[in-house]
Amino acid sequence: MYSIKFDLKDRGKDEEFQVPGLGTFANDGKWNDVTEESADAYRAHHSTYEDELDENGQVKSRVVVPGPTLLQAYSNVEGVTVKTNKNVQQTLPEGDDK
Repeated sequence: MYSIKFDLKDRGKDEEFQVPGLGTFANDGKWNDVTEESADAYRAHHSTYEDELDENGQVKSRVVVPGPTLLQAYSNVEGVTVKTNKNVQQTLPEGDDK
């Protein structure tokens, strides 16, 4: 499980806003619990597709590329803080540690 808080300078205090794929939050500087299911839904919402090509450069299939985790998405966003709650360990899929 995660917690996220918003203290965005370009939004009014207590202003509510939508985070696509996650839900509605208030810009109030208070921690909001985010379930693992909601965090997974956020990541799925921000997923993309990538074409797999054969040796001739033709598309042979499309694969889903998972979107960023909450920690990845907001690691450098001023006014947004995300943390994992105690006793919860996040394991990134191979190649997602960027």
